[in-house]
Amino acid sequence: MTRIFLTIAMAAAVAMGCDSTDTLGGGGNGGAGGMGGGGIGPLTWVGSEITIVGTDECMFFNESEALTFEMTIDGTTLTLMDTDTSLTVSTDNYFDTADEVTLTGSTENANFDPCVVMLDDAMQLGLDNTEVSIDQNTTLSVTWDHVEEELSTDECLGVWFNDLPCAGEVTMTLTQSPAP
Repeated sequence: MTRIFLTIAMAAAVAMGCDSTDTLGGGGNGGAGGMGGGGIGPLTWVGSEITIVGTDECMFFNESEALTFEMTIDGTTLTLMDTDTSLTVSTDNYFDTADEVTLTGSTENANFDPCVVMLDDAMQLGLDNTEVSIDQNTTLSVTWDHVEEELSTDECLGVWFNDLPCAGEVTMTLTQSPAP
């Protein structure tokens, strides 16, 4: 019983030394809030200085054709889509500290039945400013590899645009529009 009385007396003594403006530790300021689960983008990138490396066996690339891409970043997933063709490449292994990012994508084309062709694309994006993340870069250097191979069995001869399998490669510069 004396312990309980002593505990109450000590608590009362501490309380008497405080008024309504006193606090312990100040309480701090609330957080700034999150991003709302959004992510980054779409960011628009325009291709220029398009140069075919070697031979484009697939006749896929056109050096004089304007290219526009949309980039989205959601956590560790970065996606880049050609706005004219909807060709999409991506990675699930993106980190904002990366100096280079490799994106891949495969699309099956069965528009010329019975010919079925797999289009495989890979883009190596090099950040021109490695001090900031990809979305804060004004320009990126790109190497784009494109491969086409037949999934059907000898059904594409005379139907598809070229002999399969084929490959092509271009280099280009992507410029963010508007600049970050």
